[in-house]
Amino acid sequence: MTGSHNVYRRFEAVAECHARRYALAFRVGSGWSVWSYADLISHSGVIEGKLREAGVGKGSAVGLVVHRYPETIATMIAVLAIGAHFVPLDPLSPESRTQWLIEEAGVQIVVTPRGARASGGLVDITTPASALQRASAVSPPSDVPDDPDDGSEVAYVMFTSGSTGHPKGVAVPHRAITRLVEDQDYVRFDESRVFLQTAPMNFDASIFEIWGALLHGGRCVLYPDSEPITALGLREVISKAKVTTAWLPASLFDAIVTHDIGCLDLIQELIVGGEALSVSHVRQAFAALPGIKIVNGYGPTENTTFTTCYAIPRDLPSSAVRIPIGRAINGTQVLIVDDDMQPVPAGIEGDLVALGQGLAIEYLGDAELNRASFSTVTLPDGTRHRCYRTGDRVVELPDGLLDFHGRRDEQVKIHGYRIEPFEIETVVAGMQGVSQCRVVVDYGPLRPDRLIAYVVLRAPLWLNGLKRALADVLPEYMVPHSLIALPFLPLNANGKLACDKLASVAAEASGRRVSEMNLVEAAWSEVLGHIPSAADLNFFDAGGRSLEAIQLHALLERETKISLDPTFVYEFTTTHQQTRELIRLVAHAKGISDGYSNSLTDLVNYSG
Repeated sequence: MTGSHNVYRRFEAVAECHARRYALAFRVGSGWSVWSYADLISHSGVIEGKLREAGVGKGSAVGLVVHRYPETIATMIAVLAIGAHFVPLDPLSPESRTQWLIEEAGVQIVVTPRGARASGGLVDITTPASALQRASAVSPPSDVPDDPDDGSEVAYVMFTSGSTGHPKGVAVPHRAITRLVEDQDYVRFDESRVFLQTAPMNFDASIFEIWGALLHGGRCVLYPDSEPITALGLREVISKAKVTTAWLPASLFDAIVTHDIGCLDLIQELIVGGEALSVSHVRQAFAALPGIKIVNGYGPTENTTFTTCYAIPRDLPSSAVRIPIGRAINGTQVLIVDDDMQPVPAGIEGDLVALGQGLAIEYLGDAELNRASFSTVTLPDGTRHRCYRTGDRVVELPDGLLDFHGRRDEQVKIHGYRIEPFEIETVVAGMQGVSQCRVVVDYGPLRPDRLIAYVVLRAPLWLNGLKRALADVLPEYMVPHSLIALPFLPLNANGKLACDKLASVAAEASGRRVSEMNLVEAAWSEVLGHIPSAADLNFFDAGGRSLEAIQLHALLERETKISLDPTFVYEFTTTHQQTRELIRLVAHAKGISDGYSNSLTDLVNYSG
């Protein structure tokens, strides 16, 4: 990398060179608007002045309620211009949790663009400066350098889930951001690129989306904040804004591939990550999108978004059962080590450690966790370097690519055998008729521990037959004791698998037969992984999110054979409302009197 490693100084130089180019595109009402780089500098300058008047100085922590607004980006820039750092706060998070994060991060002032949820002490940065006087000035730390060009000062603090039950704050320096998007080849970075911003801004994929554009004179397109991320919404935004580059979590990618892959037609480069990629879904995407480049992006927050990347070849070998996570990106090195932090040979599974410019500074206020996670490692040349122990198990393949084998802390012992559930999951998911699999351990105080495999089936399959097939390819001690079929694996708010809900979902799903449900209830059961408990239960209160809404919309269209309005699931949110509306729509489509009162299933099957 050349030049300053300070994000603001890099941005300032880029904005000066590209003042008239569009920096941000965003929805306003039913149309689209843009800010140029000059506009963005101007807006951030106004906000910077208000923050300084409020006592924000070098080294201050500024809480930022991260709605997907242009003002949010301008505030980030203003904070960095002062030499302070921002702490992204989820606007949908419970207030008690937000307050805990504010106190944990030592936040001096919390700002919120456009007056969004300006309660509980939150301050609207668009109000007159006098409204900010409630904040108390904080003296900048003595160790903050006057010349921050080395990028060593904190740019942001992002919280991730912690094993202690409380989130852990990860302090990330400027140089980690510039290293992520400068002198890289995993995707193209230049002024011609148009990046789509869909990730929650309290999730570090947003760092790639925002600064990948703004540190190169490119454009960042903000997906409408008030709208769920749907295939239809993606199609419109990508088309209107001429998006070239995007990131999607693996679960959402799978859903889009299954239900409406055409919405990604215009994307040139797509990074998919967050979880292990599905080989079958990648194959389907390549078949449908001849012009797309798909990259598997892997990395923990502690090493700033991406540690390794892999540009997936279109001619994936027919024998492929997993997608490698690739090689370290520029500015990062990785090693595979044993329990004593000694390198292991290629082909031997070990712990992945990362070192280089992407490393976080620390976990806030947790010296013990810092000692356990941030260590030192000796390179082959004898030099010692600070590193982060990811806790991920990997193997170096003969071609030098890294193959992800699961988490170190997910390793279990059954009957004295050390077992990696991820290995079993890979085998089960590769069996004919199986779409997804998650293997967990059922710990019983009065009986032996048991392996349980929760599976999603592509087609009706005899589970006992599947178990016998597994016995042909797995050692006896690795064959799951029980296989339980679910219509869908439950996901958490981040779109990742919610392991803690598997047992309850299975119990709920077994309490009522699908044959007893009407068409809408059966669709909910398939999408959510459990049967709705009441006809007036809101779909989103029942666990549905954008991902499930896409699936439910597609399933209802398939079953009723009618085209539904894109907002159907959001306008009619209960099974009762959806059933009544579908009866009306199907009756109209079939030319049946409005007085038709038979069940929806009967109506769908009505042939006149």
